[in-house]
Amino acid sequence: MDKNQILTYIQQLFQYYYKCDGDTSHINTIIAFIQEGKLNIDTLPLYIESLSKDLPEYKLINKTPEHIKNKALSSTNNNIINNTNSNNLNNNNNNNKDPVSPRNNNNSFKYYNKDTNTFNKELIKQNLNSATVKIYVDELYLAYTGKLGDPASTHYLIKSIMDNSLSVPQAELHVKFSKEAKAYLGQVQIKENKRKKAEEYIYELFKLYFGKDYLVPLDDLHYFSSLIVEEPNPDYQAIEDEIKEKAILNVVIPSKKPFK
Repeated sequence: MDKNQILTYIQQLFQYYYKCDGDTSHINTIIAFIQEGKLNIDTLPLYIESLSKDLPEYKLINKTPEHIKNKALSSTNNNIINNTNSNNLNNNNNNNKDPVSPRNNNNSFKYYNKDTNTFNKELIKQNLNSATVKIYVDELYLAYTGKLGDPASTHYLIKSIMDNSLSVPQAELHVKFSKEAKAYLGQVQIKENKRKKAEEYIYELFKLYFGKDYLVPLDDLHYFSSLIVEEPNPDYQAIEDEIKEKAILNVVIPSKKPFK
């Protein structure tokens, strides 16, 4: 990692652990620790997590994933977290104001096909570099957990793919069978079951007000179903009234009256 990449990674870790930007002087001190060998990339997540113990301005929100913790603790430099006192951050007067790149939250997919729920692994392998692998790893987490992975886990997978510790398919399995993915799958399944029941209900309303042979437009089906699925307390009466109003507006009154 070059200095800019380290800056970005550190800021991502602060956002993950504390939902805030790290103090610039603290970040610069951490970079100095890395350059001096007091910290390394593997132990960096645990070190930043530990800041909340000594610095009251950092309120811990998320904890380090278990596999990242195990990797850090198995590092040859696993004692550096304890040896590097976080109070040194406030004692460092480095005023370097290097910019910190924000995290990329782009949800468009390059390698993932939503319709088939598959990844184009051959396309990834054709141009394997840190940038394309980063995109792939982000898409893995978005597809299987509904959100970007925590910075440490993302870095771990990128590094593992680039040094051949994990293959591209193995990285997918790592995310697919994670605790986060299993929890997300359960949420998706619950929502899908709710959507099916909502669609059945909407079909029945349209049959009631438009006739049993009426073909419900997909746009209407999705719209009214979403009013049920996406709302914690759906207003069923309002939904029924809106469909009833559409039925009334759909009635065509003959312009020519008989016997006149």
